[in-house]
Amino acid sequence: MVGPTGYVLTTGGIGPTHDDITYESVAKAFGLGVEFHEPTLKGLETAMKNRPGGMTEGRKRMALLPVGCKTLTTEFWTPIAVVENVYILPGIPSMVRSMLTYNEEHFVGVPIYRAIVNTLMLEGDLAAQLTAVQNAHPNIAIGSYVNLTMDETGTRDTSFNTRLTIEGRDKIEVKEVSDEIAKLFNGQHVDPSSV
Repeated sequence: MVGPTGYVLTTGGIGPTHDDITYESVAKAFGLGVEFHEPTLKGLETAMKNRPGGMTEGRKRMALLPVGCKTLTTEFWTPIAVVENVYILPGIPSMVRSMLTYNEEHFVGVPIYRAIVNTLMLEGDLAAQLTAVQNAHPNIAIGSYVNLTMDETGTRDTSFNTRLTIEGRDKIEVKEVSDEIAKLFNGQHVDPSSV
């Protein structure tokens, strides 16, 4: 599914209804079955004690995890289930953010550096030269995006026509390539945290 140093994160599909099939699907992808994970089942039972309807068969399904999966503890009764490098999370964005933050030490790797250059040139006019730059730097990923940005009034932002992103694991090379692109296309560097 992914190389040994990468991650696949799934979100959603681990609830109590018929269409919540993520645990089963990931298990099947790895040739595994599912089984009740006792710590998850106990946490779920505690959480359901005072809930209307209590424990139901649908709710109990939420503790059926892939056989042999690792689990990462979270502040919720729901763990992050891990099969190889596939991490299974719930679909509620606030829970995902909280669970990943709680377990951030598991997601440490080589950082990816990013630079952004905006240019007034049109994407079609810079395509050939941009391809040449990309070919000269195989360890860098260069993206090109037509500007469709609108301000609060619905007016198109005319300060640039094309946004170019430069990403890689070597900070110096990202800087060198972004400088080359800015010069080549008469572009302006943009702080990546501002977009």
